[in-house]
Amino acid sequence: MHKMASDASVFEIWPDKVSTPQAIGQLLETTRNALSAHLPLTLRAGGTSLGGQAIGSGVVIDVSRHLTHILDYRPDEFEVDVEPGVIQ
Repeated sequence: MHKMASDASVFEIWPDKVSTPQAIGQLLETTRNALSAHLPLTLRAGGTSLGGQAIGSGVVIDVSRHLTHILDYRPDEFEVDVEPGVIQ
């Protein structure tokens, strides 16, 4: 079974394409291409969904490998800016 075909749910859906962008620009390009081709798009980070939200039949974009940086931390304001692959 392909890792991107399942998550923590009981569902299994094989994606047409899996992308692991290494930079925000690549994430944007992949998203634009999928949208212009009218392909289903699923963003995936931890893959811990119990309801199947982390899997899809079109393009699965896995941001958990490279887009995991904390960009800014402002403790006095209780705010953190992160890339989309950061999980708690």
